[in-house]
Formats: sequence, structure tokens, C-alpha cells
Amino acid sequence: MRSSTPGYAERVPSQKGANRFIEELIVRVTRAGATGEILVRADAGFWSRKLIDTLERLKVAYSITVNVNPSILSVVAEIPDSARVRITYPDGGEAQVASFAYTTGRGHHGLAPKTVRMIVRRTRLTGSQASLWPGLALPHLRHQPSPTGRSCRP
Repeated sequence: MRSSTPGYAERVPSQKGANRFIEELIVRVTRAGATGEILVRADAGFWSRKLIDTLERLKVAYSITVNVNPSILSVVAEIPDSARVRITYPDGGEAQVASFAYTTGRGHHGLAPKTVRMIVRRTRLTGSQASLWPGLALPHLRHQPSPTGRSCRP
């Protein structure tokens, strides 16, 4: 099920207010008769440890993109190629996904560390696309990590 609230994006452009928005959204979709798994997908602006706690308390599956930081990149760099699963990618590019455990909540907010399942998609740029991204940490590779509360295989 997809939900969009007109004008809400202007009022909740980032983490601030995201927990309340999710709580209200889940109540609304449940009252509207939603059954089965509810999956929340969010972009990096909404990523926070508190949001993960809210989603898990509400028993809602989630997939949230996060920005690549040095801590995440160091874990991603250690994933062996044998642990990656090739996926179809358009225009002659190459892509794989892998899953790893990541400990979050080590910031200044005083929450205890928590280990979450992170899925990372790695794309290899080929041909003329490779020249568009010359400053990548790993040559011609882009990584998009997403913590997830889903237990399915990557």
C-alpha cells in the first residue's frame, strides 16, 4: 500500500516529525482496512534510530535509504564478492546486493547501540557512465545502503 499526504512533505522535510507522521499514517491505513504486512519506504532524510524504534514498536516492515558515511563504507568494503547476489541492471550496467549487520545508535542522542540488517546495492558504472562519477571511493562503484526490518533474502 502506498500513502501520500499532500502538503505533508513541506511540513516534515526531515527526521523532525517523522515518528509522529508514521504513527498517524499506520493508524489511518489500519482504520481504512489495510491487512497483511505494512511496509514503509523512506529516503535518507528520515533515517534515524528513533524512527527504527517506532517502526519496530508498531510491527511495521521498513526499508530506509541512508547516506554513505565512513562507518558504513568500511563495512561495505569488507563484504566479499562471494556474498553478493547479481541483479539485473539497465543499460549494460552491473549490480549486486548484499546483506550485513550494522550497529547504529552510537550518536550523541544517548540511545543504546542497536544492530540492524542493512542491505546494500552496489552498481558498477560502465562505458560513458563511469566518467560521470570520477570521485567515487571505490573505482566506478556506487553503493546504496538501506536498513531494513524485513527478513527476506536480499
